[in-house]
Amino acid sequence: MNWEAIGAMAEIIGATGVILTLAYLGLQIKSNTNTTRASIRQQRLETAVQLTSSFYNSPYLPGIGEKLSAGEELTSEEVSRFRLYVMIWHRNFEISVLQESDGLLDSIIIDGMKRVLTTQFKINGVDSNFKQCFPRFQKYPD
Repeated sequence: MNWEAIGAMAEIIGATGVILTLAYLGLQIKSNTNTTRASIRQQRLETAVQLTSSFYNSPYLPGIGEKLSAGEELTSEEVSRFRLYVMIWHRNFEISVLQESDGLLDSIIIDGMKRVLTTQFKINGVDSNFKQCFPRFQKYPD
């Protein structure tokens, strides 16, 4: 075997090594992306559970929800408490929409959040609060 043949074999082995390394890196990137997306999805769901729990564990919010459902007037303090709670939900939704637009969150999570927001919008006064705070996201809740 001459030096040219040995050099050609080394180049083939080197090129094969580069191709295998790139394929491995591609698989690692895909795996990391899936892990990141799963982590973001889990975080969004945990936040939704925490917000729902905070509503029912609050000494104020369940009573406010009952008054709103019954069409009763709220005191100014109750309005402030409820608007803050709704604003937190909407901020969570806004973060989720941005993560979806970046390709980090599945649309199924956004669809679930839209259903929650739509339910909230059936309560008096929430719709105007949302439009006031988040004008660029008006298209999401129907």
